[in-house]
Amino acid sequence: ECTEANFRHRDRDWSIPAEHSALVLVDCWAEHFIKSHEANSGRIMLETLLPAVRAARAAGVTIIHAPSPTYVQAYPQWLAYASDRDLGLESPPPPDDWPPPDFRKREGEYAPFARPAEPKIAEWAQHPSRYRIYEPLGPEPGDFVIANGDQLHRLLKHRKLLHLFYAGFAANICVLYRDYGTRAMAQRGYNIVLLRDATLGIESHDT
Repeated sequence: ECTEANFRHRDRDWSIPAEHSALVLVDCWAEHFIKSHEANSGRIMLETLLPAVRAARAAGVTIIHAPSPTYVQAYPQWLAYASDRDLGLESPPPPDDWPPPDFRKREGEYAPFARPAEPKIAEWAQHPSRYRIYEPLGPEPGDFVIANGDQLHRLLKHRKLLHLFYAGFAANICVLYRDYGTRAMAQRGYNIVLLRDATLGIESHDT
């Protein structure tokens, strides 16, 4: 019977060609302002993700680092598929006039709707180098670094890649919702596989 009580995980055996596959490493940062997350993600990167990356390289799977746009320019590999707009050579389109600019910024009459500021995040934003990639993971020669979903799509189209293995952090935020994350790339039509033991969510007091 089709009821929620009968929904469960299923196993499926696949043979996925390495030459059409990529391993996308999302926000594998060396540091994190949430200390518990930093400790747990560091352990996963060292014990699980690093061997996975080495195995993927050996198998001929393309390695793509997606460390967020904040510090991406520190890695020269990001230039390979950067557009003129990414490089600042083309002006972005004018923003839509709705919602009103003050509402989007939660300023003026809309200030009461602003979310409470997290001081730790604001402090981190002043030091972009804290968003650097965890050193043992690379990037190595032959790897790629991307800043956004459009750049990732250009790379995948040029190299004829269809299957995206995802690993990295945080599973319930960045892996899902960045414009190079699983939801956005699935909507573009790519085959998405999450390495469940090579990721971690941001927890709360209740969970």
